[in-house]
Amino acid sequence: MSKILKTSLVIFLLLASKALSAGGFHYEIDAHTHFMTNDTGAVSGLEMTWIYDKQISDMIIEDEDLSEAKRADTLKTVASLMIQDLDPMNYFTSLLINDQPATFKGVNQQQLQLVNQKQLKLTFLIPLEKPVNIKNITFDLALADPNGAGIIIYNDIQSLTMDKKLQTRCKPTLVDHKEFEHGQAAQLVKVSCQ
Repeated sequence: MSKILKTSLVIFLLLASKALSAGGFHYEIDAHTHFMTNDTGAVSGLEMTWIYDKQISDMIIEDEDLSEAKRADTLKTVASLMIQDLDPMNYFTSLLINDQPATFKGVNQQQLQLVNQKQLKLTFLIPLEKPVNIKNITFDLALADPNGAGIIIYNDIQSLTMDKKLQTRCKPTLVDHKEFEHGQAAQLVKVSCQ
């Protein structure tokens, strides 16, 4: 089996298989989200940076050619496959704007790196279908694997950042859910803008 096909199958199984989550398999993603703006100061998208735990990182890159000569191409290919697998699940991202669901364009920028002793760090930009003027707007953001295998966590409020145009007008808060079901977010981000 080709390495690319094998990687795609591993990612698909981990992200889409209810059997894995029902069987008790879990992995963690350390998340960071940056709220992006356009030239007029409207929110235009979310830049996500996810660091996958070592166990799932090892599974995804097992048997991949990470030699010096092939590393960049391999990581680019794996990143593309990961985004393809996340796309039907809305990138594990739910964003409400004044209680109305946001619509995203497809991700077209992604990068994958190896960090912290072979953990995968995936960075990708999720553009909004329409930029949002921030006056009197509240954003509610939740990250959750609908199948419950992946647990996506912000370490603290510093894991939420925004462009300078938002910093004086918007205030983020992070609420931990002490208990949550499979497929539900472990935390809720609220960004209130004036």
